[in-house]
Amino acid sequence: MYGPTVRALATDGYVRLSVEPYADGDYGNQRIHISNVAAGRTSEAYTRLGYDFFVRPMAERTPDPRASAGAPPLKLPSDSDDWAAVRRRVDEAVSHVVQAVMLGQGGTVAPLEATDVFASQLYGFDFTIDDGGHPWLTEVQVCPALGIERDAPAVFMEVLELLRERLAK
Repeated sequence: MYGPTVRALATDGYVRLSVEPYADGDYGNQRIHISNVAAGRTSEAYTRLGYDFFVRPMAERTPDPRASAGAPPLKLPSDSDDWAAVRRRVDEAVSHVVQAVMLGQGGTVAPLEATDVFASQLYGFDFTIDDGGHPWLTEVQVCPALGIERDAPAVFMEVLELLRERLAK
């Protein structure tokens, strides 16, 4: 059922992480990453379990964490010591995720096979590492960060900004 992925840099739309749609019985399996297309968006179980959504372009869907509370837009100075520390922590977290997925047995970086799938998730942003060791953003959840948007809006906004910068290159 599972096969090699087709790797692509996508800033909008859907990314396929399997060569075949998942069977209805796979929707409840938390060890399987449910991707928009690979899950088969027309499946009855897909819609019933709440996976049916469309990921808009990153620039259009960057949320203001305080807008729903009626607060003024969140303005974060990029040159403050505190903000620089937040940026360092997020950079370290991204690097940690990338390194953790690439580490093989014995603590050394294992060669990546073209047919292998290396994927991880950071704050609701999904990354896949290709056979050249390059990390790619493959998916953004409809509710990224799973609470970090509410609990740590500065970190959440920084993750979005880092992703924007990397996608722009």
